[in-house]
Amino acid sequence: MSLDYVIDFSPREREVLHQIASGCTYEQTARRLGISVHTVNTYLRRIRAKAPAGTHADLVRLSLRVNGPAGSGRLSKAVA
Repeated sequence: MSLDYVIDFSPREREVLHQIASGCTYEQTARRLGISVHTVNTYLRRIRAKAPAGTHADLVRLSLRVNGPAGSGRLSKAVA
């Protein structure tokens, strides 16, 4: 039996996630989005609280699932 759940990310969380996963530093992400580095860290904490992403590689995988071709901003995952 599987349990389905959906994680919703805000548009800004998706933007931050995409920038970091694209190889931008926190400073570059902040500059590109017009926010502070502290705010970038805040968004990353929120993202990690919503979905398990302990490493940078996890963030990249998460970004590909969230910001992929559909770009819906919703992560659907079935857990066995």
